[in-house]
Amino acid sequence: MGNIHSLLRAYAIKHALGRVASEKALIALKRNDYEPDVCFWKKEKADQFAAGQMKFPAPDLAIEVLSKGTAQRDRGVKFTDYVANGIAEYWIVNPGKQTIEQYILDLDMEAYTLVGTFSGQAELVSQQVINFRIPALSLFDEQANIIALSTLLSY
Repeated sequence: MGNIHSLLRAYAIKHALGRVASEKALIALKRNDYEPDVCFWKKEKADQFAAGQMKFPAPDLAIEVLSKGTAQRDRGVKFTDYVANGIAEYWIVNPGKQTIEQYILDLDMEAYTLVGTFSGQAELVSQQVINFRIPALSLFDEQANIIALSTLLSY
């Protein structure tokens, strides 16, 4: 979680793209409230946040890191609620398998479409964070994370 948060946050700040928050950001959705592991809101939404705000609207990108205790919920009720609340992009990170599943909201079908499952040096490209592209390995390996961070900050 720390690796993706640091990459996304540094990139979003450098390019003034919006706001990134980690697990303590409570998003208020229609049916349930959640604290995704990492969230990103585009600048248009983020500019409306107030100082000291405790609850936030649905993010543009939500990222969940699986664990034995959360996997069923992340793939079940959260998956359904994220679709119903228009979260445009959803990543499910599996640390055990070192993979990232990238889903994009298909508004016509009112469902997520799997873009792909990424691992190793495969490049993951966000559709909600402009030009944010990282090798999947950078989420799991500290050296790869540092290299990816350096690359992102050089754009």
